[in-house]
This record gives sequence, C-alpha cells and structure tokens, in this order.
Amino acid sequence: MVRIRVGSGWREDPAIRLALTRGGTAAAQAVRRATDAVAIEVDGVDVARGRAEGPLLPALTSLADSLARLVAGEPVASAHLPEGAVELLLRRSGPAVLLSVVSLGRPSRVLARDVSVELDALRQAVAEAGAELLGDVASILPALSRAAACRELRRALSALSAARPARTGPRPAAVPRARVSRGRRAGPACRVELRDEEAVVESYRGPGADLASLLAPGRVVFESGLGAEPLVLEGHPFLLLRDLVALASQLPSAVQGGEGTLASSLALGPAGSLPISVDLAGGRLVAGRRPPLAIAPLVLAEAVLAAAIDFTGVLVARNAWQSGNPWVAELRLGAERALAHVREVAAGELTAAPRRLRHPRAARQPSRPLGPGRLRRLSWERTWELEVGAPAGEGLLWAGDALVVAGAEAVVALDERGAERWRGPGARWAAADGRGLLLVRGARLSQVDARSGGERWARPVPDPDARLPRQSARLRGGLLLLAAGGSLVALRAEDGAESWRFRAPGAGALWFVPAGPLAIAASDASFLHGIEGGRVAWRLLAPGPALAAPVPFGAGRCAAVCAAPVGGALLAFDPSSGRRLWEAPLDFTPAGPPLPFAGRLLVPGTVGGDPVLAAVEQDGGLAWTEAPPLGHGAPVLAASGPVALVRGGDGSCAALDRDGQLRWHAAAPTGQTPPAGLAPHLVRGVVLLPGDPLRALDARTGTLLGRAPLPPPARLWCSAELALASLDAMGTAAGARLSRRLGVLD
Repeated sequence: MVRIRVGSGWREDPAIRLALTRGGTAAAQAVRRATDAVAIEVDGVDVARGRAEGPLLPALTSLADSLARLVAGEPVASAHLPEGAVELLLRRSGPAVLLSVVSLGRPSRVLARDVSVELDALRQAVAEAGAELLGDVASILPALSRAAACRELRRALSALSAARPARTGPRPAAVPRARVSRGRRAGPACRVELRDEEAVVESYRGPGADLASLLAPGRVVFESGLGAEPLVLEGHPFLLLRDLVALASQLPSAVQGGEGTLASSLALGPAGSLPISVDLAGGRLVAGRRPPLAIAPLVLAEAVLAAAIDFTGVLVARNAWQSGNPWVAELRLGAERALAHVREVAAGELTAAPRRLRHPRAARQPSRPLGPGRLRRLSWERTWELEVGAPAGEGLLWAGDALVVAGAEAVVALDERGAERWRGPGARWAAADGRGLLLVRGARLSQVDARSGGERWARPVPDPDARLPRQSARLRGGLLLLAAGGSLVALRAEDGAESWRFRAPGAGALWFVPAGPLAIAASDASFLHGIEGGRVAWRLLAPGPALAAPVPFGAGRCAAVCAAPVGGALLAFDPSSGRRLWEAPLDFTPAGPPLPFAGRLLVPGTVGGDPVLAAVEQDGGLAWTEAPPLGHGAPVLAASGPVALVRGGDGSCAALDRDGQLRWHAAAPTGQTPPAGLAPHLVRGVVLLPGDPLRALDARTGTLLGRAPLPPPARLWCSAELALASLDAMGTAAGARLSRRLGVLD
C-alpha cells in the first residue's frame, strides 16, 4: 500500500494568513510558497524518513509530471524538494516503480533504495494527494483555485490521468563496460573503486538528470604514500565524492585564513555518519576513531579533486550517455574549478616588472555655484513620466546626448527636454558605453546606438551560466571588458567578437578596474590579479575575499577592501607589478569600496549592524574611526572637496571633515522606507539625498533647500544643471528640471 500525505501546518503560518487576508497577487504568491512536509508512505513507513519538505504545490506538480513521464515510457524520472534538499528517484520496472530517496544535504545519503511499489497505486496516491491539496486551498479562499500554482498542479494531474504507454523504438545498446583504473600511485593519492555488478551506471540513456544511475556501490581510498594504512570509506562513491569535493573546495581558503581545523562529516548508511576533519597545522586527515593519515591540506585537496574528475571520466567510459547527465557535469565542473583554485594557492604570489599605468579619470562634476549669493531655496517642476518595469542594470544612463531609461518592460531614450527619442523592448541588464548602450535581452548581449536605438551587434551572453554582467569598461586599445560570475571577458567593440577570456580560479564573483592595458581584478577567492591579454601578469594573495573593485588612489597605487575571519582589511598594492605595499586591519565588517578623500581613504562598514567609518592614511596608518549618528544599516559615501557625506540606512545624512568631525547632520523624514545602497549626489554645492521625498540640502550647512516631486528612487541621475531623473523599484520613471533658485547676496 502506498500513500502520499502532505502537512497541514502551512495553513497556520502567520505570513501566509496575512497574505491571504490581502488577497490578489500576495495571496497567490503565498500559496505557491506554502511549505510543509511530504510523506511518502509504503506499508505505513515514510521512506523519506521525515526529510521531504518543500513548497507543496510545486512539489506535487513535479511528482505528477515525473510519474506521467514514467507512465509514457521514460525509464527514469525524478522530483526535487528544495527545502529539505531531497531527491525522489523513480525507475520503471515492469508494472512496478522502484522508488529511491536521496538526501542532498551534507552529508549526502541514500535514505531509501529501490522500494518497489505498484505503478497504478503510486499514480492513484499522487492524484489523491494533489486533489486533496487543491481542495484545501479552495476551502481557504475559492478564488485561489485560479492561481497559477493551482492551475499548474491541475494540468499535471490531468496529464498524469491521461498518460498512456507510448510506442518507442529499441533503446540504444549499452556501451561495453570499461575497466578503467584511475588515481595516482606515487605519493599521497585518492582512489575510487566502483563495484557495479548490477550495471547501474550503464542504465542511463538520457535525456535529463538521473541520480539513480550514479548510485553504484564502491569505496574511496586515501593513501599517504608513506606506507601507512590507507583510509577506506565504503558507500556510494558519487555521493562520497560530492561531499569530499565540497570539503576540498574549502581547504584553500582555510589555509589562507590560518584556520587550525576544517571539519565535516560523511554518510555511513541511511542513518549513521562519520566525522571527518583536516588538521591544517599538523597536516593530518582524521576520520572518526580511525588512525589519522598524514597528508598536507593542499595535497589532500588536489588528490580529492583530481579523483573526482577522474571518476567522472570512469562514468563516461563505462557509459558514454553519462556525459549528458547534469549530475556528472556538475561534479566535474565543480571539481575542475576548485582544482584550479587549489593550484593557484599552491603556486603562491607572482610579481611583474613595475611600469607606469594610466587609470581612466572619473568625470568631474562642475564645482562652480549655481549663482551668486548663498542658496536659500530650490524648486523643481516635473517634466516627464513613463513606465518601464523594474530597473535593468544601471537603470538611468547618460549615453552620448541622450538620457536612457532601462527597465524590464521597455528601454526608452529621451532628449534634453524629456521628449521621447526612441523606445525598444525591455532588458535584463543595461550599461552605458560611450555613445552606445550595452543591453542584455534574454540570453543575448547587444550594443545599441543611443541616438537611434539601432543595434550595432549582438551575441550570446558571454557567461556560460547566463549570469548577468556585474561591470563593464573599456581597456586601452578599445576592447570592451565585462565581468560576469568569476570571469573577465574582453570583446571587440566593433563587432562583439571575443578577444580573450580569464577565469579567476575558484571565484564565484570578481570586480575589476582598468589600468592602461591591464585589468586589475579582485575576486571572492582571496586573490588579486593583473590580467593583460587574457594572461596573468601578476598575482597577489589578499587577506580575504574581495568585497568590491580595487580603487586607484595617490600616485599610481590601488587599494582593495577584503573580508577577514574577524572584521576586514584594506590592502594597498602597486597595480603595475602586484607588489604589496601595506595591509591595514579593520575591526569592523567592511560594507563597500574605499573612497579617496582629502589625502586619505574612507572605508564604510558596520559593527553589529550599526554604521561605522574609518579613515586610513596613504601609508596604511589608521587616522580615526567614527560611528556617525545614523540609523541601523550599512552607510554609503560620497565626497567632494573638504566634505565627506555619509548616508545611513534610515535615510539620514552626516557631513564629516577630514578629521572625522561632524559638520552637520540631517535626520531622516519620519515614516519613510529609504532606498538601499544609494549614495548622496553632491553637485555644485547641493546635496541630493535619495528618499521619499528626494531632498536637496546645502552642502556647507545641511540646510534644507527643497524637495523634488519625484518617485522614491531606486536609481537616481542628475545633470550639471540639476535636472533630475528618478526610477523607482516598480518601474515608474520621472524627470524634473530646476524651475526656481532663491539666493541671498551678502
């Protein structure tokens, strides 16, 4: 007997109950997110051991779709429950279904293997559970039956009910089993032995992900190369390696951070686990009460990662179809990237010959006053308004002589008067590129003429995982440089063709600053690189993961702010050679890049969530640390001349002088929810403070000069003449021009 039961506690969730009282979109989204346990009972026993949990409507939809494919003739199918990280594996066996349950949380383990249930009984159980859940939703609020999540489940249940075995041709013959031996024999090594008498690996024929075909038994063996007894781990090699790769991927950062021990655990059967740790200082691998194995941490990491890569080769050699199994590809790709990082750490730092570099200069706002006398009042009048959808990338861009408003639903170019020049489809990301625009629409990157909206070229998004670019800039010689994920990609500006690519080993994110022919990149893998023509010119080990792009300061120097095990650090270096100049520890958590100000570097951060600001001398000495009177949250900075502006998380603003003394403080308006992460704009003696309303303050005194009639900005743009444009989070954009200025003559 098989039965599927879904929990009912979701109905008492306060967030869901509140959303249901609001109705409409909020209620529909709440029902889609409603999460509870899913029990799959066979003869009264939950084969998932209480670990199957997830959003109920999507979970049952996935299960119904998977079972329908099985009925129609697919040999395998699976359903994923993300909250509990549980994979339900279904394999057809005549009139029955073999049900396996795998927990993907660390440590990965098989909770149940090949539990046989009648296909018709499972089909009926899924149909009954789905109908019961739909009935529960309708009983709470009948209108929710029309919500998208409910429609998807009804569609899946209907498809399951209508599914009939399809006539299929013979399956391709299995690739002959290859006896492949992998693993290094000399020195420390990690070997994988696969015992697949039942030809589990050969059973995969694609398409799609199939974890069940990878659950062949075997063992992973560690050898020190010193004649000591090897460490043997019995289980499913694929799951063991999945967890060991995760452990090995953390070893380089642990070694760089000076940690003493790195601990994890591995599954031993459905219930038990084996604690495993790496003694980083002593160079030992310890597994439970077994004798420790002497092996250096980075050597261990390289052995594990190389074994995982070799193991994926064994799988493909036994069954060429496995090369298309996403589980195999994921393990191989993760191991390859981590191995590159391990080898980078082992290789150490690399310096280059010093040379002169020219950093691109930031555009300067005019400093001349708006007019004679002391400002007393400013007034704006709204000149245009439009809807473009959620902001895309920078959202508001000045390209050539056009203001471009970029959103998910439309990209619109306006002239100086706010009149529409052209309109195009929405974008996922947008950035200015001289007189052109860079737009990502779908999975394509294009360059567009800002005056006409005409497309100059288009190409696939450079990142293989289709992640959006984080930054764009021009290198000397005209190459267009993009940062996406952990990669830098240089494109020819005239046609978008790829010139070179650099993948930062082990990095998931990086930031860069152009410096002549070099791209100075800082990554979350705790490295700085000088990249020229796609090759590493120099490499510098950072005190921790970088948090932002390096910032040029002084005469030919750069500084990068990094996280650290406790607080953070500011690292100064020569961008031409990669030579370390100094390192300043910070006793707070950095919250953004350093800001050059009055011959010093200002670093924003938080302590316990409260804002803090430090000033560091150009030789690395700490000048002062202050906690400005601002609201809870990370501060953002702007500076001009003798004044540094610090905006708090509550929308208040403080002006500090070079020595950290408070010049003035502007409190946040009551009852507003300020936009996050927007720095103040300082233009011609006027501070524009993002918020609702957008306020204009005198930069010398903090006196309120006026309010702009604009929506609360998620993006803000200002011209030298104080023309304003605002784009809010929902996609409403509006512009205003300065209509009146009142000053007092001394």
